[in-house]
Amino acid sequence: LNVSRSLTIMKYPSMIMLLVVGPLQRLLALEY
Repeated sequence: LNVSRSLTIMKYPSMIMLLVVGPLQRLLALEY
């Protein structure tokens, strides 16, 4: 159970990073 919890905890930040970095990369692409 501890391992599964740690994996889920590691997955959420990665998903958040993708959601945040995606739009940022699009904005940078539009600027450049």
